[in-house]
Amino acid sequence: MADPQATNEPPFHSECYACPVGSFFVGVQTAQPDAMEHVLNIAQELLEVARGAIDVADEAIEHQRTARSERKGPTSRVRRIDIV
Repeated sequence: MADPQATNEPPFHSECYACPVGSFFVGVQTAQPDAMEHVLNIAQELLEVARGAIDVADEAIEHQRTARSERKGPTSRVRRIDIV
């Protein structure tokens, strides 16, 4: 693949600038190193929060499964109804 700077072509397709992902990559290429470090730190913290939320949701689901299996009565919520 040819170097875009050597051929004076834009590094991205023209539609990429309208897309949020393409805009992000353009911003990453033009950002200062300290700004990128700040963005990466924020992204890491956001992922840690998401991981914590997923862990809590997993515990809640496991608690519901345990409570449902200990409950007496039919294990299925679906009942067969004969239509005459």
